[in-house]
This record gives sequence, structure tokens and C-alpha cells, in this order.
Amino acid sequence: MSSRAEILSNHYKDTFDFTLKLWDQRNRTFIILLLVVGVASLLNIKGSQAHPLLVDAIINYLDISDQNRVDDLRKSFPIGLIHSILLMVILYLMVQLYHRTITITRNYSYLGKMEDEIRKDLGVVGDKISFTREGKFYNDNSPSSTKYIRYTYLIMLGLLIITFLVVRFQSNFSSENVVTIIWDTALGLTILFFYGAYVYVSLKKPTKKEES
Repeated sequence: MSSRAEILSNHYKDTFDFTLKLWDQRNRTFIILLLVVGVASLLNIKGSQAHPLLVDAIINYLDISDQNRVDDLRKSFPIGLIHSILLMVILYLMVQLYHRTITITRNYSYLGKMEDEIRKDLGVVGDKISFTREGKFYNDNSPSSTKYIRYTYLIMLGLLIITFLVVRFQSNFSSENVVTIIWDTALGLTILFFYGAYVYVSLKKPTKKEES
């Protein structure tokens, strides 16, 4: 193996290992985002039941025993602030999901082009499949069902996010708190923007291992 081909092969391996770690992080981010949106939706839809449970959990966690403090906390607990914080957490996770997805897509495209260079330096020609795993071989052997799995993920996340935002906005408008309405609307629109960007990237260029 020529020194150039060896350097390219090592770089290829390092890039692949980094992309695989990033892919694992992306999957964890997706699951965490689903859980956070689910919890936030539950707090909105079942607010009258969920809010007292949340307050009780905080009281137990902080070990508050004074009844007057407990009563004050139940009356003045800033549940609106909790909802806004959850919106910010969802936005953060959505940005992370989008960023990692677009980086993974770019890296696999890069790996595919690197394979062509390595094959050329090694003199691999014809139908030999050496150094085609992330490019030609994967594209030629990727099952058609992969796209349906990708659509399922996108629709599942989209339905959760839209349901949460619709219920949240309805709750805000009924409260008539102008500051909260403006703040949550800005956060919600930004979340929808990055979700749209995530959908665009996912549909434009399927990423490897999307079916897993």
C-alpha cells in the first residue's frame, strides 16, 4: 500500500469512527426529544391532574415539611415558567438533532468520495467491492423499505411536536398573558423551523443506518 493510500485509509477509518459515534448520539437525542415532548404534552393536556403531581414531587424532593410553605408553593408554583423551560429544552434538543443529522449526512457523502480516491490509489478497478461500503455498495444494496422507516420517525416526531405546540398556544391565549404568548410563540416557531430543516435534510439525502 502506498503511503498516500495508507494515510487516506487511516483518515477514512477515523472519520467513520467519529461518524458512528455521532450517529449514536443522534439516536439518543431523538429518544430524549420524544420523551421531553411527551412529558410536556402531558403537562399541557392533563394540566389539572399533572400540575399537583409535579408540585408534590418537588415538595418530596426538597423535603419541605412546613405546611405553610407547602400551601404557598401549591398556590404560587410558576407552572407557566416550567412550560417555557420545557419549550427551551425542546428547542435545544431539536437544534442538536438537526445539527447531528446534517453532519452525519455530510460525513457519509465525504466517506463515499474518499472511497473513490482510495480505490484509485490502490488500483482497484472493475466490479471489485473493496472500499465501496459507505458509497456505491450501500446505495446499490439499500432496501427500499428504508425510506418508510425514515418517514415513520419524521411523522411520529412531527405529530408530537405539533400537538404539544397547539395545546400550549391554546393555553397561552386563554391566560391572556402577553409576555408569555410572545415568548412561547417565538420559541414554538423556532422549533418548527428547525424541525422543518431536519425533515428537509432527512428526505433530501438519506443517511446510512437510518433503518436501525
